[in-house]
Amino acid sequence: MTYKKACLVSCTCVVMLVGHGCGPGNSILGTWEDTNGKFKVRVVEYDQTLGIPPQRIYCRFEAAGQHSTEWREIMTSKTKSGITREHVKFIGDNIAYIFTADTFASTVDTGRNWSVFDGDRMLRDVNLDYRRLYIRTADISPDGTGVIEASVSASRFWGDRNPITLHTSDYGQHWTK
Repeated sequence: MTYKKACLVSCTCVVMLVGHGCGPGNSILGTWEDTNGKFKVRVVEYDQTLGIPPQRIYCRFEAAGQHSTEWREIMTSKTKSGITREHVKFIGDNIAYIFTADTFASTVDTGRNWSVFDGDRMLRDVNLDYRRLYIRTADISPDGTGVIEASVSASRFWGDRNPITLHTSDYGQHWTK
């Protein structure tokens, strides 16, 4: 085998291995639901396929009407330790929001449509020159105002973390600094 072919085969194998380790695995670690009586949110936690350290748990968030069995995916996020019920909140009959360390989603129409923001998008939307966002808490009031308390870093590998507060007045559909 020539050197070029050997390199091509090696690169292909690495891409295949890494690709399989970068998404939800086949093994479900747990599933739970929460509801407000009008619609429900389900969290499905998967292990990482190959178990390559550091281990991550992939969480798929889904929504459905209260009496429906047809779940629609909202978003998928990876975490170190899974998602707790404190990360899924309902406000009245029509509104809910979900947050993880680097994503936020909200609905104002009983879960039919969701606005999903990842950390990178949030930073661009509020014109901040940072590379990483870590959401510590999110709190939305019944009047639609709310805050996200987070840390930001200019480094892709975290480095110095700076606290930041983002604000919303429309149940998390849009954010400002």
